[in-house]
Amino acid sequence: MNRKTFLILVLLSVVLSVFSVLCGFVFPDENVETVNSFIMELEGASDSLTQDDIWLLFSGAIALVMVIVAYVGLFLFKSWGRHVFVASFVLAIPAYFMAGLWITTGLEDLLFDASMFLDGMLVALMYFSPVKAEFAKADSDESFKS
Repeated sequence: MNRKTFLILVLLSVVLSVFSVLCGFVFPDENVETVNSFIMELEGASDSLTQDDIWLLFSGAIALVMVIVAYVGLFLFKSWGRHVFVASFVLAIPAYFMAGLWITTGLEDLLFDASMFLDGMLVALMYFSPVKAEFAKADSDESFKS
């Protein structure tokens, strides 16, 4: 695997992630919206923010910033980028438990799952393949400039 192929995979992961989010807005599904409204009624959702909502928004914002920073680091082959990339996923785990039940369309699921599959592949490539040397080389090139 060379640098160009790795960067294409990183870009594809970004594109799939963005499309999975936009998909629900571009191709709304009336049945999914009806079921989600029913779920919110069952869970007793209100218009006011609860402590859990505030925590979920805060942690989601932190995770989003971390992912953006991580992708920049991956594009530049910075060692810290791969560590932030993994950390952002680990820190996002509680959000899955706090968010509750939510229904999405099949296309949203397909794009999101493909993105997550690619992200797992990227982690494996960053730590357990020759791509790992590219991150070390970028860091050593940086130390020679100082």
